Amino acid sequence: MHPIHDQTFYLTMEHKRKLKKEFGIEAWSFVQKLGDAVFIPAGCAHQVRNLKSCIKVALDFVSPENVGECIQLTEDFRVLPQNHRAKEDKLAVKKIALHAMEAAVKDLENFVPKNSQYLEDSQDYLKPQCSENIGSFSNLNKGLIKDNLQSSQNTENGAKGEDVGLHIDHDTACERGDYSVHSNQETPDSGGSAIRSSSSRGTSNMEEGKGSLSSSSLNDLVAELRAIRVTRDSEVEVMKKRVEVMEKRLELKQKREERKLKKEERKTKNFYLMHLNTLFVKEHLSTEDEDIKRHFLAMLCGK
Repeated sequence: MHPIHDQTFYLTMEHKRKLKKEFGIEAWSFVQKLGDAVFIPAGCAHQVRNLKSCIKVALDFVSPENVGECIQLTEDFRVLPQNHRAKEDKLAVKKIALHAMEAAVKDLENFVPKNSQYLEDSQDYLKPQCSENIGSFSNLNKGLIKDNLQSSQNTENGAKGEDVGLHIDHDTACERGDYSVHSNQETPDSGGSAIRSSSSRGTSNMEEGKGSLSSSSLNDLVAELRAIRVTRDSEVEVMKKRVEVMEKRLELKQKREERKLKKEERKTKNFYLMHLNTLFVKEHLSTEDEDIKRHFLAMLCGK
């Protein structure tokens, strides 16, 4: 027999004060409002008092058969020392907010697709487009080194093969389309400067693409969060309206029952009055009639 679990009586402020003073147990009180969820660990001693009409949903609830065993396990956990591993692993009531948050995060992961774009913003360097841009940038640097070496070789061999050097520069210019042929050998680094400008343009394009990608992903995230918030607000409004309708129905039902009870009371009073009038009309009453008369008077007048 467990009065707290069986809810034979409810804990008052005096009971809570004694529990904290004598046993070191602090009772927690929760008031559940519309849209709130209260998580109670399995085996935890608790009491529920319904202030309004509600529907209770219990998940993984302890069956009445093993309540005593859960109480015994709870007492065993409390007796264990603080440095015991089993006591460190037990579920604490004060940590229930963390468990609720973890469950909420798991539920939110179901709403977000796994291949969503904003989930990969923190890992942009792993995307194939970025890897291609990085590879092209490294190739541009290699091309810059090769062109500089080639231009230096052309300047060294300028006296021996000026025509050949011009021919090579013309071919590279035609293939890359970055700069035109110059007859003056003192400007061999024009191709390198062109490559530098193209590489700088490539890096700026990469940064702009990354910025636009991150901004678009953030906009998508904000839009999805707004949509989730709008749906949640609409669901809350619908639930509020349903609750209002249910409360109005309950009020109407209570009024009907009150009217029905009043009608029944009037009928019984009229019945008693009718029989009393018949008894008052009689001149001689028997003992049984006297008892009935006293009973009717007590029912009507409360005497």
